[in-house]
Amino acid sequence: AARWCQSGAHVVGLSPSLSNINALIDRFEALGGRCVKSNHWQLGEGILQWKPMDRYLDGMQAHGRGEGDCLVIDEAAAFSFRQLESCLGHPRVAMATTLEGYEGSGRGFRIRFLNWLTQRWPKWRQLDILDPIRWSDQDELEPLLDDWLLLRASEMIAETGAQTDTIDRQNARAVCLTGAERRNVTLAAPVMGLLQQAHHRNSPNDFQALLEASDQQFWCLKHDSRVQAAAVLIEEPVVEAPLLEAIRAGERRLAGQL
Repeated sequence: AARWCQSGAHVVGLSPSLSNINALIDRFEALGGRCVKSNHWQLGEGILQWKPMDRYLDGMQAHGRGEGDCLVIDEAAAFSFRQLESCLGHPRVAMATTLEGYEGSGRGFRIRFLNWLTQRWPKWRQLDILDPIRWSDQDELEPLLDDWLLLRASEMIAETGAQTDTIDRQNARAVCLTGAERRNVTLAAPVMGLLQQAHHRNSPNDFQALLEASDQQFWCLKHDSRVQAAAVLIEEPVVEAPLLEAIRAGERRLAGQL
């Protein structure tokens, strides 16, 4: 983005909030950039401008084209699929986001958006940051937290072969995990791993539910002690007949219930 500005380009930055691009602004100022007016920074002959996503898309719809010479989207996984798709009408776009860890939206970005992007624009370029930025790559606490919270559970089952592509329906058996079994990491890890693979909005709260939530049942399909499938069932309270009829008629809805 700085090189684009130094060449005289108008760079538009999009992010959920202005604070998300603080690192970008700090880099601009370190290179000699300065704030010239609200949400505008000048570097060389170029300008960096920050805008909320909704205002940018409203302007695109009103004028029939995207604003600026280059578009930089930070925390891209926080935006909806349709918003990102609309931004790709711009001729030059760079996106940055977190893919791993407890931020479930990053997995959704990787599973849904990147697969679609590859089909639509197969020559797009991906750059990965593999080394940690906020801590040392020799840090001992980070992998411990990953293990304790089962943040890498989906990777663990892939590495250990705890999951298979086919299910032996004749010999597999479905079991509802008891409280003690839910606290047994040998069972908890593959169950959480399967749930992480199946749904991209998992967080450490889901692991807490596995350990503590008495109103949720965790079922798994096992064969030879190997977990092949998993499901979460939530018990809902009994609804009285008059209220049930109103729900069926579309007159009432109960918040938090399916």
